[in-house]
Amino acid sequence: LGHKIFHMVIATFGVRPAYALLFFVAAYYVLARPKARRSASYYLTKRFPSDGPARRLLRAFEHFNAFGRTLVDQSAAGILGREGVAFEFPDGDRLLEAVRSGSGVIFLTSHVGAWHLSMGMMGEFGYSVHFHFQEEEHTRGRHFFNISDKRYKFKIVSPSGFLGGMVELADILQSGGFVAMMGDRAWGVKTARAKFLGRDAVFPLAPHHLASATGARVFMILPARTGKRSEEHTSELQSRGLIS
Repeated sequence: LGHKIFHMVIATFGVRPAYALLFFVAAYYVLARPKARRSASYYLTKRFPSDGPARRLLRAFEHFNAFGRTLVDQSAAGILGREGVAFEFPDGDRLLEAVRSGSGVIFLTSHVGAWHLSMGMMGEFGYSVHFHFQEEEHTRGRHFFNISDKRYKFKIVSPSGFLGGMVELADILQSGGFVAMMGDRAWGVKTARAKFLGRDAVFPLAPHHLASATGARVFMILPARTGKRSEEHTSELQSRGLIS
């Protein structure tokens, strides 16, 4: 219901009233939902160890509000398109050229910022996107591709399918299609450890195994918020055959 209310506000009044409504929602979670506040504290106490109680309370509000803006932005992009959020794809021509080459392309993204908007840009390429993604019941219907008029361009390949969906993804890449994958979700596939923000973290190897097996090109795509209603999506071409 909460998401539907925001969708209605965005569709009827635009994005700014949705941001204003978000202020009260974030305040509610900080003041009336101690469980949510405790969940945020695991990150905030490590990120800002010198904060006192009052400052930590304000940080929690900023944390919830920033996360809420991400949800509003992805909804606005799905409902209003570029009129809702202006998002740029500086390397769009290069990515499109790679897609048209017929060698297969893997878009590697992550739960950073409004990553759904990267999905939106892919839909504008005019090609279907096969997204390796596990839809969960508590988030079903909320994603960009659920509320966008380009839903038909997004095909979900479930990690819970046969061999984690790897065979299907390999067939798609070998036929010259393109696949989107999350670089921070293993979903049961082989992983490797690497240093991330000073600690050991686990990352899935499936995207690189697929690239090595199919000769597909791999692009890393991460969104960056460049203004109140603008996003920019950067990409870095990685070499083929990263896994021998």
